[in-house]
Amino acid sequence: MIYLYNGLSLFLLNILFGEIIQFPNAFGFIALLFFLIGLIPTNLRKIFPTFKKTRVHKFLVQGRRDIGLASFFLSICHAYLIIKQGNFEFSDLETFSNFSSGIILITLFLILAITSTQQSKKNLGIGNWRRLHHWLSYTGLFVLAWHILDKMRNHYSIYTLSGLILIAIIAGVYALRKDIEFNFFSPIEIKSTK
Repeated sequence: MIYLYNGLSLFLLNILFGEIIQFPNAFGFIALLFFLIGLIPTNLRKIFPTFKKTRVHKFLVQGRRDIGLASFFLSICHAYLIIKQGNFEFSDLETFSNFSSGIILITLFLILAITSTQQSKKNLGIGNWRRLHHWLSYTGLFVLAWHILDKMRNHYSIYTLSGLILIAIIAGVYALRKDIEFNFFSPIEIKSTK
């Protein structure tokens, strides 16, 4: 299934972007799309309980691991091409400070990829595994926004804007989901002492 997603990504890359977007950034944008698609099922299932019964939900849940691995693979391609284009000096600390958001993202995605196996679920326990993936995924969501804002500064495009808008939508849906789960924003009832 992962080959299908990667093939689809490259197809979309050639058809939609052509020469409009730089090749490494196209990999990053497609990786972002796959990552965000992987976050959709749980959030929509909590907000719209009937969504759980749809074919879309079933497809996304069954393919979630492959979607995440495709996102990881594409982000590795993105990082490799950026490094290859830039001729960076890795012994320089400034290089690491300039690319700290990317390094953090690759680390988060690597941990997500390594722990996406059934054996990891058994070793960690399903509750710990879910908490780990939840924390890494939503931390990654906010680091992605930082990464895009930092790296695309002064040369924004429609893809930069659409990526940030999609991140904001998923973050908003996540906040709504948490409000439904924990009633964060509901009015507080004050009991009378009469």
